[in-house]
Amino acid sequence: MSNQIQSSKSKNFVIGIWDLIGNLTFDIWHSKSLSLGIILIAVGAISNIIDRIYFSCVIDFIDLRFWPVFNLADVYITVGGIMILALLVRTTDSH
Repeated sequence: MSNQIQSSKSKNFVIGIWDLIGNLTFDIWHSKSLSLGIILIAVGAISNIIDRIYFSCVIDFIDLRFWPVFNLADVYITVGGIMILALLVRTTDSH
């Protein structure tokens, strides 16, 4: 039962951080795309940190057989980075 409680607390913590970072970044940059990219990177990193704290390692569980094994935190970090790069390229091209 304590693992379920611990898992629930971790999920609530990540959701709280997601909300906090989202509000702060949107207030600073007024860009939903940039805010979402930063949120995804931050939540992915925090999720990996939580794994390191609780399990002493990051647990990768998605195996596509043709790509290295990864987890959802890796997906969040990658998608967030791509979003920010695309936004930077788009805003640089428009100037």
